[in-house]
Amino acid sequence: LVDSGIILLTFLALIDIFHVEWDSLHIWGILFSILLFNFFAESQDAYRSWRGTQVREEIVSVLSSWLAAVVTLIIVDLFFIQSVFYQDAFLAAWIVVVPIELISWHVVVRMLLRLLRAKGFNTRNVAIVGATDLGVRLKSAFEEMDWSGYRFTGYYDDRADERLAKDMNGDKIALSGSIEQLIIDCKSGTIDTVYITLAMSAEKRIKHIAEMLADSTASVYIVPDI
Repeated sequence: LVDSGIILLTFLALIDIFHVEWDSLHIWGILFSILLFNFFAESQDAYRSWRGTQVREEIVSVLSSWLAAVVTLIIVDLFFIQSVFYQDAFLAAWIVVVPIELISWHVVVRMLLRLLRAKGFNTRNVAIVGATDLGVRLKSAFEEMDWSGYRFTGYYDDRADERLAKDMNGDKIALSGSIEQLIIDCKSGTIDTVYITLAMSAEKRIKHIAEMLADSTASVYIVPDI
């Protein structure tokens, strides 16, 4: 909604600044630009949670969505309407200014969320399925990225201690429980996010765990240990 508001208000402001006479074509232009931007943004999953990702990825997603919307409008105009609307100075300014505003807005939101998470707000309790080398590295990443708001709660694994020690070259890892306990914790709301870091060879097991967690409110991400 904020992104759509930025596109609309910038359009209206530039019309006023450039003293442009209002035309019915402007209504359709602004309407379709908003619809197209939202369509491309949704298709690129621009409104997913960007927690724990680099800001560059979000900027690329927003910018490419806007460029795709503008290119689509220009192509439609060239082949069907032929109004050459994009040659107007205020529309050229609008095409350039809007992505700068959209990117600035998204960056500001990320900075505010980062500050809040660093202070303990808007956090997520994270569990890792699989006491693997990848799981250990993932835990370290969460601890280093305190601004992401991810709070590691523990490892969950059904394998015997001897098997775990062998896979981890003798290193002992304390488990928070079995997969059954994980499901209980997820359904009770204790855990918000689950990362499955089992080996690719355990594909059936990974799928089975994901299916069992489907009834819970926890978000599940599969990061196979290759």
